[in-house]
Amino acid sequence: MEPEKQTGNKEIYSRDVRHLYTEKYFLENATGHSEFKEFKGKFEQLIDKFKFIIKCLNLLQSDRLLDIGCGRGEIVIYHSLNRGDATGFDFSEDAINLAKVKAEELKAPCYFRIDTFENIPEEEKFDKIISIDFIEHISLRESKVFFKKCFNLLKPGGRLVVYTYPNTLRRKIGYKLIRMFSILKNKPLPVKEPDTISEHYKQYHLNEQNYFSLKKLATDECFSKIRLLYFDPSIKDSTLKSILCYTPFRHFFLKGLTMIADK
Repeated sequence: MEPEKQTGNKEIYSRDVRHLYTEKYFLENATGHSEFKEFKGKFEQLIDKFKFIIKCLNLLQSDRLLDIGCGRGEIVIYHSLNRGDATGFDFSEDAINLAKVKAEELKAPCYFRIDTFENIPEEEKFDKIISIDFIEHISLRESKVFFKKCFNLLKPGGRLVVYTYPNTLRRKIGYKLIRMFSILKNKPLPVKEPDTISEHYKQYHLNEQNYFSLKKLATDECFSKIRLLYFDPSIKDSTLKSILCYTPFRHFFLKGLTMIADK
């Protein structure tokens, strides 16, 4: 893919920051790293986010599953041990090595490959595709290619589930309101959310999304029956959660944006 010609700042592509995705990152920073050490391939051992995504996917034993940006490969391993056909792609050699070692340890008959998503052969077809904590790590131009690739890889009637964090509307608007209320309660939150102060934060997060931008990416590539949900376990069941989940306020206060799109 040729870099986009721009005046001013050069667009950063995921390949430009590939070196950041090390074994240390996947074992110490990436979501679910502590649970991975004890993971034996069972559904109940998956972190809640992965369980939620599998339910959104309506994953059947007969489904051929593709995980793009699979990282340590937990869902790929789980599906293969459940007698499903499962493949994982990631451009991080360290991530794929971790996935392969775990799969070998558990005797999981799955397939992992070190490569970029652009190079996934389109003659292969899948019933279900997942991409978790991935879209925010690639550029806007790459994300458009990503949705086109997913559409071409899916069988008719197939389903794509994309999970991404953060939600930019919460980041830019909701958090400021939350912080304002925290100040009024004499329990002020930091000016910036803690996860934004990492040395490499801007390099990791090239293309953060919100409800409207993510839906547009899928719509532009002809996906139909697009639904967007939020997975935010930090909000406990209450009247407040009902208000947030079922009104437009959800776009400003909830995290864990999850898109379900059918071909």
